[in-house]
Amino acid sequence: MSVSWLPPKNSNTGCGFRCRQICHEEYIIGTMATPATRDRFESRPGSLYVGFFLNGMAIVLTGALLPRLAQLNHMDDRQAGLLLATQSFGNFLGSFFVSSPPRRSLITGTGLTFAGLLLASAVITGGSPLWAIYSCFLLFGFGLGEMATAINLIIGTRNASVRASHLSAINFLWSLGAISSPILIAALITHLSLGKFLVLFSLPFLILLPTLLRRVGSPVPPDQSQTVACALPRKSHSSSTVFHFALLFFLYGGTEMSLSGWLASYAQRFASATATSNPLAPAAFWAGITAGRAAGALFLHRIAERRSVTVSIGLCMLSLAALLLSNSTAEVLVFSGAAGLCLGPFFPATVSWAIGEGLPTRILGPLFAICGLGATTLPFLVGIVSKSTSSLRTALLLPILYSAVILGMLAVPRPVPGPDATMQ
Repeated sequence: MSVSWLPPKNSNTGCGFRCRQICHEEYIIGTMATPATRDRFESRPGSLYVGFFLNGMAIVLTGALLPRLAQLNHMDDRQAGLLLATQSFGNFLGSFFVSSPPRRSLITGTGLTFAGLLLASAVITGGSPLWAIYSCFLLFGFGLGEMATAINLIIGTRNASVRASHLSAINFLWSLGAISSPILIAALITHLSLGKFLVLFSLPFLILLPTLLRRVGSPVPPDQSQTVACALPRKSHSSSTVFHFALLFFLYGGTEMSLSGWLASYAQRFASATATSNPLAPAAFWAGITAGRAAGALFLHRIAERRSVTVSIGLCMLSLAALLLSNSTAEVLVFSGAAGLCLGPFFPATVSWAIGEGLPTRILGPLFAICGLGATTLPFLVGIVSKSTSSLRTALLLPILYSAVILGMLAVPRPVPGPDATMQ
């Protein structure tokens, strides 16, 4: 499967169009700096930062609200897990329907996110059947996926000298939003009905829409300094290397979202957490993720990526084991944060490792999608096991199992591919 974000064939893209002819596989997103995409977002990216912060808040909303949603709609754990999977699947789909230029998808995604939240408020308040609730969260997830992918593409068109700093800043804001959402829920959920809360949560997306529409103005003339050289060397890679990284991304996505989605429910059931305090467990987890990635930026350049990934997942396993032995709210919060802190460096280190292995864009794109697929399916599996065993604690052994599989993969040396084991 080939995923590449290429401009229309008749667009005036200069180097970008030559890349399609000369080095199709190694097309770099930076070549999308064209008059069609380099609009007012280039000089005034503040709305993109706000949008990505809101996206981070919204992506963890379902997990933080899951205990309340399950109680109001009489969901068992299998049905609650399906709700998490539905939103993640919508997010997965939304990332594949980003148009060129991506600014259109940013506006569409923001609008769909607002619409999904508003419809979810209506169907929950009206006591609609579960399929209607699932449909709203599918739309909500689709909008979030389209919105996040579009922002990453727009930021990716910036000059190479500032691109990395802007991407780092915007991903920090996303993590900050993911931390803030459960805290906001904990502060407001006892004072508002769930329907009213969802309406309130949707309003920032509605307010953001006119700002985004105003930013889509006359294009900025293209700057030759913003294009990148396209004559990149092709590198061979074995099918076993591709499968190796596909499984790493799949299991990582499943581990992260299983914890994010189920920690609030776990805190409520096993640590006697109240409706006010149980959303703080996923907040602690995302705070750990944010701190772990910030710390990783300081030491990843000093340690080999494979070793960083191994240490990260090994310490995460220990934190998860301690979490499942916790019986108080304070212990759950501490070990949730510890698990996030240990897991934080895993994703950037794995991406860096994959690039170092010479995997081209046409392979990296589907690998990121596979990460989303793991985030869609494996949290649902936690719900199924919890339903069948009547124990969420037992079901949360699955993220430890996922981590153990990753650790086992990393412990086995991978052979260097020979000339006959390459995939072009």
